[in-house]
Amino acid sequence: MGVEDKQFTRRLERELSRFATLDITEARISVTHGNAYIGGVIRPGIGQYSLNIKNEMRVFTEVALKVPGIRAVNIDARLESAPRK
Repeated sequence: MGVEDKQFTRRLERELSRFATLDITEARISVTHGNAYIGGVIRPGIGQYSLNIKNEMRVFTEVALKVPGIRAVNIDARLESAPRK
């Protein structure tokens, strides 16, 4: 991973960590040549029991695409419907 990719990855992680409705603590985020890859586990944040996870992922993707340097977002994460216990 190049220096620029590491900077984009840190910037994306910072922006997505502000997304309080989703818990991405078990997600793996990386950026290669402007393409963001998100894997691992994504679940609703604490107290988010009636969350529409598919709608939140659409918004999550839109937020990621607004990060300077990100051209595409590839999500290969397991989506869980309940917050972590």
